[in-house]
Amino acid sequence: ALVHAVEGYITKGAWELTDMLHLKAIEIIGRSLRSAVAGDFGGREAMSLGQYIAGMGFSNVGLGIVHSMAHPLSAVYDI
Repeated sequence: ALVHAVEGYITKGAWELTDMLHLKAIEIIGRSLRSAVAGDFGGREAMSLGQYIAGMGFSNVGLGIVHSMAHPLSAVYDI
């Protein structure tokens, strides 16, 4: 979730609307990640919202270098 938000924010295709979405996603994820990992339902719910918002922005900017590298590495190392 966080990688989607950061990657979408720094990619060349980013623009004002996607920046707004990605920054909001980073804010939500940043304040809820610890509680989500600890199993807190509210934290998990907030992480879902953060990922949803990051996805809305990410789907409008295209892939960045992180995903360009991740796809072939996933195939080679079965991760």
